Amino acid sequence: MNNTDLEKLRDEVIEEIKRVFPVNAPPKALVKDRNEYHNKALLELFEGKKWIDLVDNPHISYMMNDVDFLRAIKERTFIYYFPAFLVTTLNDPYRIQFVNVFYEIVRIAAEFSVDKLHALIAYFTYQEKFWNGESRRRRKDKAKLYEDLALRLLVMVDEKKPNS
Repeated sequence: MNNTDLEKLRDEVIEEIKRVFPVNAPPKALVKDRNEYHNKALLELFEGKKWIDLVDNPHISYMMNDVDFLRAIKERTFIYYFPAFLVTTLNDPYRIQFVNVFYEIVRIAAEFSVDKLHALIAYFTYQEKFWNGESRRRRKDKAKLYEDLALRLLVMVDEKKPNS
């Protein structure tokens, strides 16, 4: 896949994410406890902001990926701001520093509608294509991870379909 095709695919996936994840008012209770360092940093990032306002914020990809921040954030908050992470890491896949966030996604994906699951599958498919275009072996391992995650989500979509 050439760069032009990859960029077109990325733009299509971003539009799909924006279509299926509404930009409603953010949740009021954002973190589990307001005293810890991680919680304060999350409040500073999220408080009073809609998810669309945080696209390409340099902190969104780190905080939504770091295990300590993931422990501090409420699940509802994670789900609400998750699209900002997706779009940010589509715009710059090198911002994905850890894979913790993807295990969190698979854990909560059962709560997502079929449309949202399809957007996630499109996201992982894009990431797989991007990393397959990279030359180093480690990058190929990332591509395999994204392929595996997309397949897991496809199974969830199938499970949500009514029996024919």
